[in-house]
Amino acid sequence: MTTEKLPPIVISHSQIKSITCEGLVYVDSDGGEHIVNFEDCYQNYLARRLSDEAFEYFLKHNPGMLDGDFEKYSARVKKFKCVADRNVLGLRFRDGKSESALPYFRFYTVPPTIIEFSTQGIKLGEVRTKLESECGWRTFDLT
Repeated sequence: MTTEKLPPIVISHSQIKSITCEGLVYVDSDGGEHIVNFEDCYQNYLARRLSDEAFEYFLKHNPGMLDGDFEKYSARVKKFKCVADRNVLGLRFRDGKSESALPYFRFYTVPPTIIEFSTQGIKLGEVRTKLESECGWRTFDLT
C-alpha cells in the first residue's frame, strides 16, 4: 500500500504530547493518543526510495549509469535515515502547483501524518533538533 493514495492525517503542533528518539506521541481531536514510530517511517522511506520503480527511475534519469551505481545510491539512502519531509516556508506541492500552508513536517506514516506549526508553542526547529541532533534521524527539506 502506498502512502500517496490515502489522505494524510493533519494535526497542529499543539497536539504533540511528547517526542522521544523512538517516536512522537500526539493527541487527536477526540483525545485519543497516536504514535508516529520513527523506525516505521524510515522503513517506509526505504521501501519507496529503493523500490523497483525507484531503480527504473534512477536508470532512466541517469543515462550511462550502471546497475552498480544504484547500489552506491542505495547505501547513501540507507545511511540518511530519513523519517519525514519538512517545509519551513509552508508551501505544499500538488499536481505540479504550490499552495500556501503552515510550515510542516510530513512523516512517512501510512497514511502520511502532517504536523503543522504556527509561531506559537513547540517550534519546528525544536522538533528538528530533537529528531536530527539528539536522535540521529533525518528530515528532507522541501523548501
